[in-house]
Amino acid sequence: PAAGTVVSKYGKQMHPDLNIPVINNGIKIRTQPDSSVKAVEKGVVVFASDFRSYGQTVIVEHGGESYSVYGLLGTILVSEGDKVETGKELGRTSSENGAQIYFEFRNQGRTENPLNWLKE
Repeated sequence: PAAGTVVSKYGKQMHPDLNIPVINNGIKIRTQPDSSVKAVEKGVVVFASDFRSYGQTVIVEHGGESYSVYGLLGTILVSEGDKVETGKELGRTSSENGAQIYFEFRNQGRTENPLNWLKE
């Protein structure tokens, strides 16, 4: 969804500060400030607003109970109900240093490894 480096991996990981195992449902990608965040697959925007610890978040439904989640955005550029194509810009990262996004993919209520949806 954005050019950058994966800094938090999917699945069971050791928490860096607490030294205990945690389960990550998605990944975090460090990007350049004010970078474009794009849809990984076509679908319909079902949520576009602030959401708990995810901050500015966009959720796209892809049909068949599949959803992609894009969190920690600096700016949202779509609205609920918008139809989006693969590669459509959904938002932009924060304009601050250390900008990153959260990316999660869900299929039939279960998370999937989001790396399967990323291009090299």
